Amino acid sequence: MEEDSKKMAEAGSFGLRLHFHARRPITGTEMGKVLGKALIKSARPLTKSGFLLGHLKAVAKTNSGFVKVSVVDLTLGPEIDTDMPDKEIWDGVLNIMAAVVGHTDKEIGAAVESVVAALSKNFGLEIERKEEGTTRFMELG
Repeated sequence: MEEDSKKMAEAGSFGLRLHFHARRPITGTEMGKVLGKALIKSARPLTKSGFLLGHLKAVAKTNSGFVKVSVVDLTLGPEIDTDMPDKEIWDGVLNIMAAVVGHTDKEIGAAVESVVAALSKNFGLEIERKEEGTTRFMELG
């Protein structure tokens, strides 16, 4: 008998892959900070009712390197890692994934979309293409 851990945990998840272009160059450090703030902001409504945050992750991959941001506890803030803190970023692929206990995939998808809206507004990112899906978009190898 197969078990569906997502169903058993009454958890939802949502993933999104974006191809982006920055209107101005941004550094890896700056991108990590902005991604962290956007993830925290999107998680607040999902955890307000006391639901457990599984994780929120964002990974930007460019020709120069990567920026990874992970949030597992709002009180701890985002964990940021990059191998290009001072390099300029102009374009790349951004993967965002969220898992939260007590919310549907659709509700979590709306929160992830709010991250995208914040990035477009605050970051000046132009979204070239979006691909919605599940956790498979975070399997970056």
